[in-house]
Amino acid sequence: MDFNTVFQIWAAALFTIWVYSIAFRDNPFFKFAEHTFVGAAAGHEIVMGVDNVIRCGWTPFARGAFIYAVVFVLGFLLYTRY
Repeated sequence: MDFNTVFQIWAAALFTIWVYSIAFRDNPFFKFAEHTFVGAAAGHEIVMGVDNVIRCGWTPFARGAFIYAVVFVLGFLLYTRY
């Protein structure tokens, strides 16, 4: 096994123990694991969302499928209601 695999296994084991440490009251290890998980999930969602817009929306629009302009406008209108 290479170093990356060993590191990932140990990191997963530590984070699992830290998440279950909430059973022994709120502590800094649980808070660290919780914030790390939420941050990683938010970062993953942003990257996947931007990739999806570029791959499925902007690329066909740039190639001449101008019907995607309607989709972009309707998607933008979803954010303007707030």
